[in-house]
Amino acid sequence: MSRKKVKLTEIDSVETGKTVFGGKVTVSQEDWDNVSDLAKKEVASQKQTKKLRKERDEAVQECDKLKTQLAAVSSEYVC
Repeated sequence: MSRKKVKLTEIDSVETGKTVFGGKVTVSQEDWDNVSDLAKKEVASQKQTKKLRKERDEAVQECDKLKTQLAAVSSEYVC
């Protein structure tokens, strides 16, 4: 959770590089808020994707385990 907080803080403190305008570019507060919100949502989305991949991997492992158990039980009951 703290790692996510750090990433969100980093988004809020993004600095721009040098430009022909002296390193400063002005955007409306609404535009900046939209970009910032999208970046934060991307961070949250990446975290959710990582969590879902972990759950999928665990489910696949459980399925493989159950298939192995089923095969062992099935072979015991073959006449």
